[in-house]
Amino acid sequence: MGHSKDFWSTLKERNVVRVAAVYLGTAWFAVEVAKNLSEIFGAPPWVPRAVVGFLALGLPVTLVFSWIYETTPQQSRTSARRLDRLIAVVLALIVVALLVNRLGPLSGKQFAIYCGSIAVGLAVLLGGLLILTRRHGKQAKDEVRPVPSLAAAGAIDMTATVPRIAVLPFANVSGDPAHDYFCDGITENIITRLSRFRDLFVISSNSSFTYKNKSVTTQDVTRELGVTHVLQGSVQRSADRIRITVQLVDGASGGNLWAERYDRGIDEVFAVQDEVTELIVATLASTHGGRLQKAWQERANATGGGTRNMLALDHFLRGLDLLNHFNKEDTERGRAELQKAADLDPNYAKPLAKISWSHMMDAYLGWSANPTESWARALEFAKKAVERDDGEAWGHYALGGYFMYKRQHDQAASEFLRALDLNPNEADIVNDLGLCLSYAGEAKEGVRLAQKAMRLNPHYPEFYTMQIGQIYFDARLYEQAVAALESLRGEDTVLACLYLAASHAALNHTDDAKRAVKRALLVEPTAKLSKWASLELAPYKKPQDLEHLRELLRRAGLPE
Repeated sequence: MGHSKDFWSTLKERNVVRVAAVYLGTAWFAVEVAKNLSEIFGAPPWVPRAVVGFLALGLPVTLVFSWIYETTPQQSRTSARRLDRLIAVVLALIVVALLVNRLGPLSGKQFAIYCGSIAVGLAVLLGGLLILTRRHGKQAKDEVRPVPSLAAAGAIDMTATVPRIAVLPFANVSGDPAHDYFCDGITENIITRLSRFRDLFVISSNSSFTYKNKSVTTQDVTRELGVTHVLQGSVQRSADRIRITVQLVDGASGGNLWAERYDRGIDEVFAVQDEVTELIVATLASTHGGRLQKAWQERANATGGGTRNMLALDHFLRGLDLLNHFNKEDTERGRAELQKAADLDPNYAKPLAKISWSHMMDAYLGWSANPTESWARALEFAKKAVERDDGEAWGHYALGGYFMYKRQHDQAASEFLRALDLNPNEADIVNDLGLCLSYAGEAKEGVRLAQKAMRLNPHYPEFYTMQIGQIYFDARLYEQAVAALESLRGEDTVLACLYLAASHAALNHTDDAKRAVKRALLVEPTAKLSKWASLELAPYKKPQDLEHLRELLRRAGLPE
């Protein structure tokens, strides 16, 4: 029974039901017209039957096309409005046909009046439809981007002198799905190495991996991610040999700048990754100035902050994905995966940094039964990450997060900036630096950085949207905050619900504010103002910013 309801809901969501209504109404009207015309002109009796047969064959084809065409909720909502107006047109035509049928057989003069009436009616109805469509055109466009300022944030200047590159997931052509993690690891390591060059704009792995196992052209990737270059490749692995094929493609022309094939022993895979990185940087440096090549030479011996243990990298990527789900259960599972990665490679600092963040999430999202212990564990793992590899950005990033929530904003900003000096293309760090500045009273700068993070990571996880919604609220951009927070689909956290409630309250949307508070209380029935508007969970530097949140949550109806 549940599956039947889901299927019916899907049919309605994709507008299949509306399309069926329009088609059947139009078909009925067409049959009536064909029948009347056949009587007037003395057409053979098979003509109306042929029309019925043709229309019957067209129904399943139309419904299938409707199912395939409605690919996104935004398209569905826009099409639904148009279909509703079409249904009104068809119903009007049906009424006309029924009235004509009641008049009986038509004379030539009556037939002329009949056709003229239909023509005038159609002209009036279609004219009204056109006016309505134009009136709602702007609204339909706004729905495509639920966060108004994200369109500007995503507009990347393709004429910029800094090369912009996306590394697509390397294809596994070994015939064994068990080697997928090996291919993903090579892709991740190349992205990590490239990200360290300040004169490159590197799309994050989170966005690059959305193209895994998808058939896309380099022109599609260039347009969607706003890059100037695309690296793609494949990996074929046997017991002790690998063959890696790579090509660097110019985004504007679609032509290959170079292509290489590496046939090596399995123990040489990391040397291949270094060679590929060097070749990319050298190629781009030749057209974008010598700073890239100089930077490569200065960092040629750096480890890149990654791991040379592919199994450790696999556990790390799994843990990272689970943490991005932003719920308590997946955070615990992700922490276990990250610990496995850290155990497999004693020099790998990134998993320790993300374990630190997982404890911070437990504390500031209200999941921990003992927040004091969670904060202590967060600091412990952040320090371990820095001790393990001081040249890895993520350890300093975790320290920055810890100091931010402890209201040591200057020290937090210093750690974030140190992390960005080590890895200027790390979108997560840019994003959280924006939050740090927002807590410190510089919300407008926080908005700019959050939007930059979205450019670095165009297929960003939902917590980016949640976070920019909070920063919009701090910047007193309440409409943008509501648009961002209401667009969330998987991030139903107390924090998101409460910032949505406060934003609605600021706009005097009393009913919406109370509904958002009710959602928060469904997630955490004991949620109170004294907890969620405290300095521990809302670490604002300026007292007036904390009071701003408290007053609006009080107005929204959150219990004291």
